[in-house]
Amino acid sequence: MSNIYPYLNSQNQISDSSKIIAKRFNRLFSGELNGLYADEIYGLSKALKCKPSQLFEYFYGEGERPIIGLS
Repeated sequence: MSNIYPYLNSQNQISDSSKIIAKRFNRLFSGELNGLYADEIYGLSKALKCKPSQLFEYFYGEGERPIIGLS
């Protein structure tokens, strides 16, 4: 999760925008939890304005870091 740190203004803002419960988001962000659910990847992609497939490939495949805001 820390890979998206450069794109965040605040953890609460991205948690709200992605519809991930704040407590779970904080645990993901701190590294306590390692996996994202599909709906969380979708929410993050919408919050970061990138394609869900790009974000999925970045977290779970060999994909490059998505260019945020240019989807």
